[in-house]
Order: sequence, then structure tokens, then C-alpha cells
Amino acid sequence: PDDYLTIQDAIDDVPNGYQIIVRDGTYDGNLDMKGKAVVLQSENGSKNCIINSNAQGRGIVCQTAETKETIIDGFTITNGWADGGGIACFGASPTIRNCILSQNIADQFGGGFYCQNGEPFLENCQIIQNNGGGVYCLNASPKIIRCLIEQNITSKNGGGIYCQKSNPR
Repeated sequence: PDDYLTIQDAIDDVPNGYQIIVRDGTYDGNLDMKGKAVVLQSENGSKNCIINSNAQGRGIVCQTAETKETIIDGFTITNGWADGGGIACFGASPTIRNCILSQNIADQFGGGFYCQNGEPFLENCQIIQNNGGGVYCLNASPKIIRCLIEQNITSKNGGGIYCQKSNPR
């Protein structure tokens, strides 16, 4: 946890197959997984490790064909402001576990989570109190298991989950 100044520096530097452990604390958002097959994991769980985008973009984006070997585990992701303010996946299929996506705002769709043209896997996540909806899927097949999705609002369709041309499982 002490090897890099920022989370993004660690993502940029480590090769595929590595695990990045993030110490407790609050960190800036706008992280790009850059197609890396790495495990990005908090040291002590989502209540202790926060990614705050300060209304300056997304918490985390996967947009370089990330696969299930890209694992994001144990973060609270908050204050994102974009479609997929918490986490956005474009043509990517990462594994997201034990995360809280809360108080993010979408420009139009998916304040908490946005996926397009991918098969992301969400497990044991809380997607709560996001504006622009909780989960938005477009031409995607997300697998969502044991997730709490509640208290999300939108002026569009689907405050909790909205799927367009998608096949959620």
C-alpha cells in the first residue's frame, strides 16, 4: 500500500496478475483500469476505503476490454458526476465485489453503475441513493448477484435498474 502516491499510479505501473491493496482513507476518483487484469482491493473493506470523485467525473471507468480478471473489491465510490458516475463499463466485463456505489449523479443514465456492450459481474454490492438511476445497461448482459439496489432516483425510466437492448442475469 505504500509503494505508490496514487491509486492510478499503481494501476498504470503494475503488470497483469498483480494485486493492488489500497489503505484505508479517501482517494480521488477518475480511475481508469486501462485493460489491466489486476485485483484492485481495499485493505479493510468498503466502509474504510472511499473513492470520491468530487463531482469531477466517474469514480472508476473500464473502457479497454477489461475481463472478469479485472477485479474491483471493497470500495465506497461516491460523488461521481457522469453517466456511470460510480463505475462505468464500455465494452468491458470486470468483476465488481463488495462495493458501495452511493450519491453519484448521472448526466442522463446510471448514476451508480453504467454498462454498455459488456458482461460485467456485480456481487455483494450496494447501489444506493444515486441520482440518474442505480444501474443502466445498454446492449449488455450484466450478472448481478446478492446486490442491494434501492433509493435511487431518476427523471427517466428505471430508478433501480433500466435495461435497454440488454439481457441481465
